[in-house]
Amino acid sequence: MASINRRDLIATGLLGVGFGAAFPSRSFAQAAKFRFAMPTTPANYLLPYFSALDQGWLLKGGIDVEGLVVIGDVNAFRALVSGSADATVPAISPVLAGVAEGAKVKVVSSWQPVVDYFIVARKGLSTKPADLGTMTWGTAGPGGVTSAVSTLYMKKHGLDPAKAKTLSVGDQSSRLQALVGGKVDVTILDSYVTTRAERAGQLTPVTSVVEEFPGMGNVFLVVDQKSLGDAAKRKAILAMVKGGIEGARFVMKEPAKAAELMEKHLTNADVGLLTETLVRVNKLGIWGVDGGLDRKIIDYTAGVYFDEGIVSRKVTFEELVDTSLVEEAIRDLGRFQ
Repeated sequence: MASINRRDLIATGLLGVGFGAAFPSRSFAQAAKFRFAMPTTPANYLLPYFSALDQGWLLKGGIDVEGLVVIGDVNAFRALVSGSADATVPAISPVLAGVAEGAKVKVVSSWQPVVDYFIVARKGLSTKPADLGTMTWGTAGPGGVTSAVSTLYMKKHGLDPAKAKTLSVGDQSSRLQALVGGKVDVTILDSYVTTRAERAGQLTPVTSVVEEFPGMGNVFLVVDQKSLGDAAKRKAILAMVKGGIEGARFVMKEPAKAAELMEKHLTNADVGLLTETLVRVNKLGIWGVDGGLDRKIIDYTAGVYFDEGIVSRKVTFEELVDTSLVEEAIRDLGRFQ
């Protein structure tokens, strides 16, 4: 597993502008080590985390975070369950499946509780639902959010999913490549990739997933249940929860500054495009500015994954979620204004 920690950021000059002013008095030696498994390399959904990391808010909370890149939501979840990570932030499907089978984990917050995705079609193709229902859809693979969204979209518009061809083509870059190359006609991409490809004339956005399905859950911060009963570990997790909330608020209030920060973490990034993307998605209300544990979102998403046969039973909110750390963080930070 590749890892990225604050010392690496300092050595390579990747810290955000003004970090020194925001850096707390607590030293690395005093801070608790915290292993955080990321299911992808840096992407938009991780922006609140990088905002909190680079501006010293996590260290101020008492944790020195080591970011572990563990490709894939299922692999990131396994890293948590095996004890290789203290927390992870996967899409909700493997978490629901794990809890349904008895995994002793808890969702404790989310900095992007609803999906930052767009349904897109290859440039020049029809975007009418009736036509999309007969096209070839590219997904990340069975059992994930992209697969669920494609099926739900067709059902919502009165179409038969069985009449559409679906191909599992992998991650975002692979899905975009498959779309541009004509292997698939429709796919699902995040806001940044959509905006970049739209500007390049490679695709036409059809609709945002959050507009089609406002309750579709995205990524959630998950920890081992035993850790919540350990005073030291609980304090470390609280710092992660609080930092994520602060980071989500920063993205909402300062999209241009957040874009400058994220540019340092993305390969061949365009800060202007990043700013445009954040302004675009901030209007959709995707960020967990108050912790992101909306019961309606989690109940809806758990129902969808059960109905689609992705999980063996419907998981309840109480089984899945521990709201106590978000509640504690909000008592300190106040509600988002």
